[in-house]
Amino acid sequence: MDPEITIIEAAWPEEADRLLAVRHRVFVKEQRVPEEIEVDEHDETAFHLLAVNGQNEPLGTARWMSDGDGVRVGRVAVLKAWRRHGIGSLLMKEVIRSASEAGHRRLHLHAQTSSIPFYEALGFQLTNSPEFEEAGIPHREMEFLL
Repeated sequence: MDPEITIIEAAWPEEADRLLAVRHRVFVKEQRVPEEIEVDEHDETAFHLLAVNGQNEPLGTARWMSDGDGVRVGRVAVLKAWRRHGIGSLLMKEVIRSASEAGHRRLHLHAQTSSIPFYEALGFQLTNSPEFEEAGIPHREMEFLL
């Protein structure tokens, strides 16, 4: 991993362009998620994180928001060239830390089925919910209890 990778809190709308640049490349261009559903009403109120390199270039994103049942984690994305460098793990560890610091005890997310081993390695567990599709991609619900 690049020793100069930093995870920063990214306030919306000040960092929206950099957050959306990563998300657009990963979700819209690479995974073919419809652009009209990639940005939603939660962006303005969610807690956003941004992974940047030593040149302050955006490499990855994640967000979380309180949803009445703990914290809903989403929009976890790392640029393809930077995957398998530990950036996703750094982002998720910061999600867990910041949500815990805010007093939350349960995190849950909709994991793309191909990403389940990544989340399991971080301590997330599959719930009893069946597989479902979001944006044409198979997902499963997972949770992390603090």
